[in-house]
Amino acid sequence: MVVARQLTLVFGTAFTPAAAEFRTNPESAKTFKNTPAPTLSMPRPNILPLAAMEKLMRKAGAPRVADNAKTELADALEEFALQLSAEALKFSQHAGRKTVTAVDIRLARRKS
Repeated sequence: MVVARQLTLVFGTAFTPAAAEFRTNPESAKTFKNTPAPTLSMPRPNILPLAAMEKLMRKAGAPRVADNAKTELADALEEFALQLSAEALKFSQHAGRKTVTAVDIRLARRKS
């Protein structure tokens, strides 16, 4: 029960002591098994630091930058970088290498 309480403190109301009830009452075990698992909607941490996003936007001429703009730019750049990396990986594999080189990145940039 202490663990359930600790999980409730960490994850909010997603974990409840109702899980302990099915051990004593077989009928509640049936309903407990049929309930969907709780989903935790935690934001995905950005790989790129938000301070770097602000520097980029200020370098482009923005006098002020909102926090949600930094996050959106980081998400867009990460998505682009993942797509570019996947293309570069295909080029390196086609060349029979395991290592992705700068040439692979250049070829992937040319393709997209």
